[in-house]
Amino acid sequence: MNDEFNKNINKFCYLTLQVLDISSNLGVFNYFTGIKCSNIELFGITDENESILVHVHGFFPYFYVEFPEDIILNAEFTRKLEKLIHENVKLNDINRRKIVKDIDIVSRLSVKYFQNNEEKRMLKITYFSFREKENILKILNKYYRNLKFFNIDLSYITQFMVDLNVCGCCWIQITGNFKLRNKEWSKISTCKIECDAYVSSLKVYDYESNIKDFVYKPKNETITLESISPYKILSYDIECLNGAKGEFPVPETNEIIVIGNILYQEIYENEEKNELNMKKVLFTLGECEIQNEKNIETFTFNDEKILLEKWSEFVRKSDPDIMIGYNTQNFDLPFLIERAKFLKSKNFQYLGRWKGIKTILREQKFMSKQIGNKINYIANINGRVQIDMLSVMQRDFKLRSYKLDDVANDFLGERKEDVHFYQIRNLYFESNITRGKLALYCLKDALLPLKLMIKLMVLVKNVEMARVTGISLNEVLTRGQQVRIMSQLLRKCKTRNMVIPKNIRTSNDEYESYIGAHVIKPEIGFYNEPISTLDFVSLYPSIMITHNLCYSTLLTEEKIMKYNLKEEIDYERSPSNDCFVKKAKYSGLLPEILESLVDRRKYVKNLLKNEQDKVKKQILDSRQLALKITANSVYGFTGAQNGMLPCLSISRSVTTYGQKMLRKTKYEIETKYKQCKVIYGDTDSVMIKFETFSEFKDKYQLLSEVMRISKEQAEYVSSKFRKPIQLDFEKVYYPYLLINKKRYAGLLYTKPEKPDKLDCKGLEIVRRDNCKLVPELLKEVLDLIFMKQNVQGAIEYAKNIFDQLKNYTLPIEKLIISKQLSKLNYKAKQPHIELANKIEKRNPGSGPKLGDRVPYVIINTGKCDKNERLYEKAEDPEYVIKNKLKPDISYYINKQISVPLIRILENIIGKETAEKLFSYNVQNQKMKKKRKISEDKYQLKIDQFFKKMKN
Repeated sequence: MNDEFNKNINKFCYLTLQVLDISSNLGVFNYFTGIKCSNIELFGITDENESILVHVHGFFPYFYVEFPEDIILNAEFTRKLEKLIHENVKLNDINRRKIVKDIDIVSRLSVKYFQNNEEKRMLKITYFSFREKENILKILNKYYRNLKFFNIDLSYITQFMVDLNVCGCCWIQITGNFKLRNKEWSKISTCKIECDAYVSSLKVYDYESNIKDFVYKPKNETITLESISPYKILSYDIECLNGAKGEFPVPETNEIIVIGNILYQEIYENEEKNELNMKKVLFTLGECEIQNEKNIETFTFNDEKILLEKWSEFVRKSDPDIMIGYNTQNFDLPFLIERAKFLKSKNFQYLGRWKGIKTILREQKFMSKQIGNKINYIANINGRVQIDMLSVMQRDFKLRSYKLDDVANDFLGERKEDVHFYQIRNLYFESNITRGKLALYCLKDALLPLKLMIKLMVLVKNVEMARVTGISLNEVLTRGQQVRIMSQLLRKCKTRNMVIPKNIRTSNDEYESYIGAHVIKPEIGFYNEPISTLDFVSLYPSIMITHNLCYSTLLTEEKIMKYNLKEEIDYERSPSNDCFVKKAKYSGLLPEILESLVDRRKYVKNLLKNEQDKVKKQILDSRQLALKITANSVYGFTGAQNGMLPCLSISRSVTTYGQKMLRKTKYEIETKYKQCKVIYGDTDSVMIKFETFSEFKDKYQLLSEVMRISKEQAEYVSSKFRKPIQLDFEKVYYPYLLINKKRYAGLLYTKPEKPDKLDCKGLEIVRRDNCKLVPELLKEVLDLIFMKQNVQGAIEYAKNIFDQLKNYTLPIEKLIISKQLSKLNYKAKQPHIELANKIEKRNPGSGPKLGDRVPYVIINTGKCDKNERLYEKAEDPEYVIKNKLKPDISYYINKQISVPLIRILENIIGKETAEKLFSYNVQNQKMKKKRKISEDKYQLKIDQFFKKMKN
């Protein structure tokens, strides 16, 4: 170590930072080894709110390999193997240097199957650059057979985070062994501080550590380990000049005319300072006059290329930690990059914190349960986290429309500026004032995503998820649940000297026999008596903990014989005929992970109860939510056929245990409580019918008694199961309408004084695959029946809606249906797919993309063809309104409204009566001529449905 390095240590003895992003370098000069090798790059914020880049040296990628038993592992073998690898590398490239750093003989346990603590001798192969892994694997597989690889699927960054216990957005102190890059020429980033540090100089603190554990106290005394740094955020939006005929803009043809920007820094540590602190900046092509708005900084350009380059310079100088917007990932940013490329700009694409590294686009296919299939564009803006609020909304909320205007209205009560896409061209060319209006429209589109992020605490929630799961903030935002559970599994493996085998996919044949959650057959009907609901607390995590279900406890028949294990003493056979050793014999990793998550959540919830500071409460609430979500995701991790480590034996054991428990719960309740009957059960809950107690004339007394007995039942049934399995009383429905499996509605009580709300599950009122009119109609009908106890009013209201529909007086907006474009090829043609193709043909570039929701209206084409297909009648809502097309009334009544409406009413007024009231003749397109239904058939008094009882 040279004198200059020692001088730096003496002058500047420590650094404290919160990690923002983690990346890696393929092969750079290492200050400590003197050769080129991979290193970790930590981007962060110091305790004095300055950007920092730390080049971490001395951590190298590695994997484990188990050789066949006939090969003796010793020092001589490792030397020969290293020489073999080096010689083969030289054959391909004579100038290549040594790629393997070390080959060590180690003892490890495989996480897959019970090993009885019998460690296997393996080789740990450590190499200098992570890009060399495939070369080494090819050589090993060329010269040896039947090799077993472990920890082979892990990324270099994941290995670093696990081995050093680094989690996303954690605090790190660097002490002693580091070197500042004080000279500008030596810095390769735009960060305020840049340094090289050896891996041993990092002291990592997760959010559960104590601030007193810091070697040196942070300079900012308001910093705590729970703190979230006041990240600088840039929210931006672009407007492009559309074609003369309204064509959707494309980078090769259409200019970028406005870029709206909001710079914002949120202070988390002090609630009083946590106010909107925004700087508004506009970049416009051509002069514009902003009216009725102050404090807007405007930069005007006559050359679009210069505009783009100046905006890029603005990004670098303002140096945001986080860049956000709405659909920036798949429109704004790709358009900016491709447009700058078309204009042959040399300086635009340097948007990240790396000097000399261009921001480039690549296509990524993404699939998740929440949002289905989607194609995203990924841009490398090193050192800055990108948050696309459209992606966040699609992931976290089930909405009918994800248009910014609709989302902002739903969550903020705000709308976009009133400018239509087709007006943009005219507004731009008309005058300076209209260009100013267009600029404000763009600025509002940059402001709304920022307001959504703040209102929904998106940053806080994702930071807490990163801390809980141990992955980076970027991974939380861009990847699914699998990587989160794998991170925790790896950390637990490290404490047990365990390694994870190379993933082997489970066959389709095995999954075809996989049985899901159990359902007790529903006794369909309308119940005018209390229906109590008892729920198992965290059912699947509890099952896994109770029965010690894990990769590391799973047994094969060979293992049972080898270790001479006895059933019910050493191991337990699940209802799916899979075997797992008992906890007394060996405690599984997954159960320990789950116990930790559950215990930590209880601890955080207790802190939350006593916390008074609003900002800290938000952080704690986000943390307990992250812990809950993570615990509930462990079962899914084992059951995902194409996941990182699928194990059908675990997932099917969990569901079959759940089925058995549900049946046992029904038996125990009906055996002990003769006045009760389980009328429905699904996965983790049962619905219990209480025969009306004649002695209770008062609703409050009745509900109080039902709740008392329900709590007693929950305790009684819980005593029949092993801990931590627990059944809790949750709510009472009174009255209750059970339509089918997973479909019901009722007036929900958690306290006897008054109902909490009208609760609906699985009905069209909460589903998105119907037009907006359907949930509005059903909600009002159910409200009239349950809340106001007015069945006749519900019937009249529905009839009135039918009349409005027949007379074309309902707004088209209420008839819009939306479906997700999750795949492009179906066996039969689908309305939303055919319409997406139609929109793309009308205006190339404007068609919906994979993963988008496609809104459409079914129209009356005027054809009399009985064979006309539904997909032929699907049309774009804007096109329908613009061309004054009429909806297909027959379709909306017969296919959208009548079925769910009759499904609700048939259990109350009878199926025949409901069908006569709300059926429709398709051929004549008018209501069927009905014989007069007498008043006593459907104009029923309320006491025929609801028993009289004092409130």
